[in-house]
Amino acid sequence: MKYLAFFIKFIFLFLISYFVIGTIIINITGETGINKTVGWAWDLTSFIIPLSLIYFSTYSALFLMKIKTNMLFSILSILLLLFSVLFKNYITVFFLISFLIFLSNVIFSIYLKFKK
Repeated sequence: MKYLAFFIKFIFLFLISYFVIGTIIINITGETGINKTVGWAWDLTSFIIPLSLIYFSTYSALFLMKIKTNMLFSILSILLLLFSVLFKNYITVFFLISFLIFLSNVIFSIYLKFKK
C-alpha cells in the first residue's frame, strides 16, 4: 500500500514537471509556417501542449477523487511520455500511443469506480 501511495504521488509530481519541461521544449522546437503550395501548414506537435494539459488535469482529478488507476497502464504511459521527450523524431508517435493508453486507463478506472 505504501508503494501505491508513493507511485500516485510520483505520477502527480512527474506530470507537473513533464508539463513544464514539455512546454519549454515544444515552444523551442515548435514548427509553424506557411506552405506556399497550400497556403497554410500545421504540425501535430502543436497539439501536444493542450493534450498534455488534458493529461495532467485528468490525472490530477483522478488523484483528488481518490480513484485508483491501473498501475501497469500508468507506468507504461509514463515511460512512453519519457520516450517522447527523449526521442524527438518520434515525439508524435510515442505521445499518441501514451495518450491512448492514458485514455484507456482513465476509462477503465472510472468504470471500476462506478461498478462498485
